[in-house]
Amino acid sequence: MVMDDIAAEYRIRATLLKYIRGIDRGDHQLRLTAFTPAGKMFIDGVQVIGPGAVERAADTPPAPGLPPRQNIIAMSHHLHQVDIRPVGEKYAVESDTTSYLVIKENDRQFMLVRGVRYHDLMSQYSGEILIDERQHHIDWMFKAPELLSIPANMRHTFAEFVSRNLRQNDAGER
Repeated sequence: MVMDDIAAEYRIRATLLKYIRGIDRGDHQLRLTAFTPAGKMFIDGVQVIGPGAVERAADTPPAPGLPPRQNIIAMSHHLHQVDIRPVGEKYAVESDTTSYLVIKENDRQFMLVRGVRYHDLMSQYSGEILIDERQHHIDWMFKAPELLSIPANMRHTFAEFVSRNLRQNDAGER
């Protein structure tokens, strides 16, 4: 039974991460693969994904407290705690994420950091555990000004780090 619980948690987390990757990559189709075909998502009580969802105009904010989509330059969501509870043949899941969004308004940029909590009802579908229904909640929000901008050509890369350590390792072995 313990292995079944571990496998279910792994599959649930994989679905949660697939949804987040879809958001961060701007890949709506990838995001939708986290849902069953009849899966629905609600933000502030309004259905925004699934059969019968409200069509949202491109110039409207995608969620409470956000500017219109065209003002969002980049974003990254990070999954934190996940609470999973079996409910019959389904799973009730609460997941906490932190989202970091770079916003441009007029000639200035800032970062919006938000605590996002999802309440999901999930079930087995085609070998995966997918979302049947999702409720999107904002727990907190913080607006930070742009204080530091490091040009891409000045950023340290992982490849340089590995190369430097390989050279040092080779020099130490001689």
